[in-house]
Amino acid sequence: MFCFKWFWRRKKQTTSFDPWENVTTAKIPQPLQDSRQYLENSTYQLPKDAEEDVRLDFQHHVLFHAIGNHYVAPISPPLPLILDVGTGTGIWANEMARLFPDAVVVGIDLTNRSFKEPTRPNCLLRLGNVVNGLPFPDELFSYTHQRLLVAGITAENWPRVIRELVRVTRKNGWLELIEASSLAEGAGPATARVQEVLETVSRSLGFDGELVRHLGDLLRQEGLQNVEVQPIPIPVGEWAGRVGSMMKRDLLAVVSALKGRYSAQAGISEQEFDEMIRLMAQEWEVYRPACVFYAAYGKRGDA
Repeated sequence: MFCFKWFWRRKKQTTSFDPWENVTTAKIPQPLQDSRQYLENSTYQLPKDAEEDVRLDFQHHVLFHAIGNHYVAPISPPLPLILDVGTGTGIWANEMARLFPDAVVVGIDLTNRSFKEPTRPNCLLRLGNVVNGLPFPDELFSYTHQRLLVAGITAENWPRVIRELVRVTRKNGWLELIEASSLAEGAGPATARVQEVLETVSRSLGFDGELVRHLGDLLRQEGLQNVEVQPIPIPVGEWAGRVGSMMKRDLLAVVSALKGRYSAQAGISEQEFDEMIRLMAQEWEVYRPACVFYAAYGKRGDA
């Protein structure tokens, strides 16, 4: 088996990647009254604290119950090395290490403050920033995975991020992305109003949720083969049973986490924002919408 611990001790000697020292980043002000903790000098819009860690793990379970698996791409052993970009607490990486005991699964994140001690010996959690260049040589991983970073990657940086993910994926290896473009499709006016606030502020900071619908095109532009895009609609609301209830709880937690920053940027009070959220949640039980995730994956050719 590839000795990843040996590689990690020597990784600083490699110069095969471009560090992108002059990457453009969004400047996101933090309101003085916002009690949540955020990463400094980062484009990541959501908080990075204990409360968010709980939500990230919960979100992981929502996706697993909705999809029925931890991945969508047609991967199969042998998978010597697996990479998870934006690993958060490391819950996905740890689960994949359990499913593929002969693989070494590496989770990368901007900070280690969310990391939980892996229960699997073949799971490693390390620091790394895909926007600035991953600290790995070319063609290392047989399966590269990244999900739900649309709130951390500006529109300008998406092409170079895809290029970097492709770079570290070995020939005949798979790359998979999973993102969601909007809160809930098929909802009513209350949801539309919240969505408009989120989109307006996000665009002012350089983000574009519409890119999620074009992930397949980005993968093809970087030369991946057998590219597929699968929409994954997950119902939102108590009306849809366990999965719908879980999805509703997760979305409300996401919007509430953005409240401090986004209400200030939009020029509305937090009380008004809370009322918008309350009406939106009520509306979901009437309109019965779905949150649509998009899984885009492709295979790197052997040429």
